[in-house]
Order: sequence, then structure tokens, then C-alpha cells
Amino acid sequence: PMGFPISTAIGHQLNPQVSFSKEGRYLVVWTDTRNGENRFSLYETDIFGALVDATREPPIVLNPDGIPISAEPDAKNEWEANVASDGSTFLVVFKGVFKGSVSGDPNAGNGVLATRVTPEGAVLNKFSSVHNDFRIYVGEIGGRRKLGIAFGNGVYLVSTGYYYSKLLNRTYLYSLTPVASDGPVLESHGINIGLNERIFDMDIVFGGGQFLVVWEQRDRF
Repeated sequence: PMGFPISTAIGHQLNPQVSFSKEGRYLVVWTDTRNGENRFSLYETDIFGALVDATREPPIVLNPDGIPISAEPDAKNEWEANVASDGSTFLVVFKGVFKGSVSGDPNAGNGVLATRVTPEGAVLNKFSSVHNDFRIYVGEIGGRRKLGIAFGNGVYLVSTGYYYSKLLNRTYLYSLTPVASDGPVLESHGINIGLNERIFDMDIVFGGGQFLVVWEQRDRF
């Protein structure tokens, strides 16, 4: 098909998402395997991105080598990024599994994180084992549950799906987490929207003064 390459790095570039900000720039984010010991392993992934200048003809990829949005040594695996913009900066959300989850470190283990990225490509909040301004959720996360994100009325709204497992009796919890435009999580426990193990792949859009949340539900046959 017609198009132009965003990234041709070694390894896999997976699950791309895109959002638009000011000055005619898009931010494309994806899951990337380039830094893994096995550069094609889906169990050693990071989050990369690239800005695209749409004011040029044809559009120009400003970061052909990619922006390492979350590629920290403290993280074992980061995946399933999504992105939205408040018109000024971008907010990138993603899932992660982090080292030290059994060490008592409160910033280790599984979770949903976010970081802001400027239209110039600067990453404003990077995860570390010492400090992280943007931990949206800490705990077990459903591997196939897509993160939804949208901006409206001065806040981002992030949908998360994760599970609690005790002897494989899994309970899936779905919540919406509001995040201020400048970063703080406004509701640390999220807004519970229900328990259902057959809900997959939420998405969110804002329009007409309200958010609309949609999802796939797989009923029993």
C-alpha cells in the first residue's frame, strides 16, 4: 500500500497509535523490541515514538531513529501504548512489568504508567525505581486489555483493564482514571465501571462536552 515508513529499526515495531498536537505535528507511539537481548522477543519490549511534521509535502518523520519514551533498565517489559493530546503536549500511557516487584520497592511490579511528551520530542516524566510522577495504577494488569485515552474539558480520561487472581479465580476490574493536563492523577483509585471477565479493548473519545467509552464484550454461547 501507499505510505511512508515511520520506523525501520531492527526488531519489531508493534501496535502503533497516533495523536495530533499543535504546529501540525503528530506523535506516533509503538511497542519496540530493539533493546532486548533477543531483539525480536515479545517479552523484552520498550515504548518508542516519533514525531511527524504534517506541514511538509510529503510529511516528514522528524525522529527516524525513534524517541525512547520508556526504555529504562528498571523495566523488564513495557507494551500497549496509547496517546492523546491536550493541544499543547502529548500524554502517552502504557503497561509495564518492572524489576524488583518482590523487593518491597513500592515503585516496582506491574502497573499502568504515563508520561508527557512535548511537540519537540522531549520526554517530561521518565520512570525510575526511585521516583515516578505518573503511575496511574499499580497491580496485576490484563494482558489483552487495551488502554483507552482521550482529552476533554481540561482533563485526560484513561481506561484500564486489570485483574486480581487468587488460585486462577480471576476477577477483572475496569476503571476510568482522570488525569490533569499538567500531570497529576485526579482519582488515584479510578472510577469503577464494572466487573466482567469478557470485556476487551476499551476506547474513549471526547465530543459534545462529554466522553464516550466503548468496548468489546464477549458473551457466553
